[in-house]
Amino acid sequence: MRMAEILPFPLARRRSLICGHADAMARVSAAAADKYLIQQLEVVWDELERQGLPCPVIEREVIALGRAVRAELWHLILAAPGGGVA
Repeated sequence: MRMAEILPFPLARRRSLICGHADAMARVSAAAADKYLIQQLEVVWDELERQGLPCPVIEREVIALGRAVRAELWHLILAAPGGGVA
């Protein structure tokens, strides 16, 4: 009998998660935002590891989530009044 492989719903598609992190990062300094994101990605890594996912899958998910959060953060910054290039 073969075991089924369970893959998580892609974290980079979880809009509420992404927007929540980006919003939190937009409210603090750039250094604090970087520190916050690194800490949150470590939490996600640990949780996926506890779920028994293989390291390559965890790495892929964490990298994609980090990219999605940073993209959303840039969207928030550029959409803010005075956030665009003059």
